[in-house]
Amino acid sequence: MGPLSGILTERSSLTNIIIGTIIASLGVNLVSESMLQMFFFGAHIMLIIGIGASLASVWYFIRIMTAKRTQVRNYSGFFIVDHVEKKVIPVNRYPYSINLSRYLESACAESQDIRTVLERSFYVPDATVKISRENIDEVGIESEERAAVKKLKATPDRRLILEATEYFVLRMLSTHLTDYFNDEKFKEENLTKLERKDIPQVLLENRFLNLFSKPMEERVAEFEDRYASKNTRDGSGESNADFRHFHLILPTKAKVSRTDEKTCEITTQKFTLSVAILYSGADELLPADFEKYYLRLQEYYQRSNPSMVKEKAIEIEVKVFFKNSIFFSRTGLQYYEWLDSYLDKLEEEFSTSYFFKKIGWDSVSTLMDCLSRGGEHFNGSGSSRTDA
Repeated sequence: MGPLSGILTERSSLTNIIIGTIIASLGVNLVSESMLQMFFFGAHIMLIIGIGASLASVWYFIRIMTAKRTQVRNYSGFFIVDHVEKKVIPVNRYPYSINLSRYLESACAESQDIRTVLERSFYVPDATVKISRENIDEVGIESEERAAVKKLKATPDRRLILEATEYFVLRMLSTHLTDYFNDEKFKEENLTKLERKDIPQVLLENRFLNLFSKPMEERVAEFEDRYASKNTRDGSGESNADFRHFHLILPTKAKVSRTDEKTCEITTQKFTLSVAILYSGADELLPADFEKYYLRLQEYYQRSNPSMVKEKAIEIEVKVFFKNSIFFSRTGLQYYEWLDSYLDKLEEEFSTSYFFKKIGWDSVSTLMDCLSRGGEHFNGSGSSRTDA
């Protein structure tokens, strides 16, 4: 259940509880009034007790309703870096990895600055330098060894990965909102469309958003010609997906902003959606033999230095803060129900666990182990029969 659906369901449950409580309180009130009159309490004392009990119940229900107004979801993802080819390897059926690879490739083809930054951040680890694991953390490590450790721990430029992933999130949101509001039940006067010119300048500091949202006439001519000729050969008049018009369709009075270098925020009348990209360059531990069997990267295992292919971990943290109006409004909620389906889509296209569940890796891995052991048993039996 999504954050908005959960809040609305809980609100509905509490409403039923309140109605039942009011009906029950009427009966209790009649009984208590009779008891108080039996003990000769004055009317003013009865009034004070009644007001106090009513205020306490109201405070209790408000506390319950607002306890979950802030909800947090974390999605863990990964990408694989080839330090030799200096690129991100696209993983089939994993949308985040495929899009990240394409964004970087397209941006490098068009922007020499992005290409330079990315290529300089890639290091090919030196296989001739051998450093024991226990010595890496020692204070007295030699300068040459320190340089080698830095290369071994090197990762693609952190800022580029943050920006490319943020563009992935915003672009998915753009597509999702366009599809969601493409319905006659939504009135244009209740929607606002944010074009490139409406996007805050602080968001355009994202080099991928700034580059890919530019009008085609402002793009690099050589890059346009290359894609134009490619589309002509393919017989398609459509441009590459990275050059699609970017806009955000949101409920009226919504605003888009940035709180820090890794976090962007969308503020609406019902809630505030905050999305943070968390990437430190740490390695990710993927299931054994995933690269070998799924990506077919056996050749990397045959090289003298297998660390030239690295799996990297990345996270997206989503925070939703519901405003007070969400607990009392009854109309217009359909303009905000895109939130749950968007977060579901984000999980489907980014989450590591969702990806491995989708491809049935546990079953595939078991099958590969059985086939491998079966092959060894068959070869061993064949050898025995030959010897005999």
